[in-house]
Amino acid sequence: MIASPDLVFPLLEDYMPFRFAEVKNLIDYPALAHSTKEGHRGRTIHDIPGMSDALKALEAQRKRDLEDWMTEHDFDAVVFPAVGDVGKADLEQDPTSAEHALLNGVRYSNGNRALRHLAVPTVSVPMGILEGKNMPVNLTVCSRAGADAELLSYAVERPSRSPICPSQISLKVLERNVDTTESSPTIQVRGTVTPSNVALEAPIDGVAVDSKFIRMDSNGHRVLEAPFSPFVTAQYTYKIHKYIKILADNVMIELLARSPDGAVSGEVVLIAPETSSQPCNTP
Repeated sequence: MIASPDLVFPLLEDYMPFRFAEVKNLIDYPALAHSTKEGHRGRTIHDIPGMSDALKALEAQRKRDLEDWMTEHDFDAVVFPAVGDVGKADLEQDPTSAEHALLNGVRYSNGNRALRHLAVPTVSVPMGILEGKNMPVNLTVCSRAGADAELLSYAVERPSRSPICPSQISLKVLERNVDTTESSPTIQVRGTVTPSNVALEAPIDGVAVDSKFIRMDSNGHRVLEAPFSPFVTAQYTYKIHKYIKILADNVMIELLARSPDGAVSGEVVLIAPETSSQPCNTP
């Protein structure tokens, strides 16, 4: 149980994406559960005037714009990429990136709001990797109201070469060391990754690490051994939550095990300054 819902995703002061947000459509997500349970301003969803007519209108719109159109063209389902792009890493600092992150297909999945408002059943299945960004992308399959079982049958069908699911990837950290005794500080993480055809990526503090720094040792363990920037105590010009401060003051390694099919499993390793006194022990 979280003491305060605001801690789920604490926002920095002057959060950049809010500059481009649709003010009238903003949702107070931390308060959503309470509003649903207790009502808003003393009213529940059943007390809103015109709600019954609005729901009937949405049903009619779905039938007219989707189901009748599918029947006219003898379509069993409609299939399209689940997303149009992915948000950029600097969207919280760069106005152009923030605006891009709010596009339909980036902020939400393609068609997300229309599908939800009209109660269109959908299922999402793996499609592949987004070219140039190395991010997995799914296909959305949608159909008529009540076609849930049929959609699920599409999802469970397997191609001749079954993709690897994230749950099938095992990533385990066995050891971590930092050596700051030399002129070039070195960080080392050793662990196991299965299956064997899974590639390992290990950005350090958000910066990609060249694959030459990741090797296999004599025991079959994957070893990351790479230089990194020395620890620097961050100076904050704004109020910052204690959990964000932990991330800022430590070195963060994102271990990402990625299969050829696009399945990803990951683990975050945080290394504090006080653990960085001993040389790495390389077998």
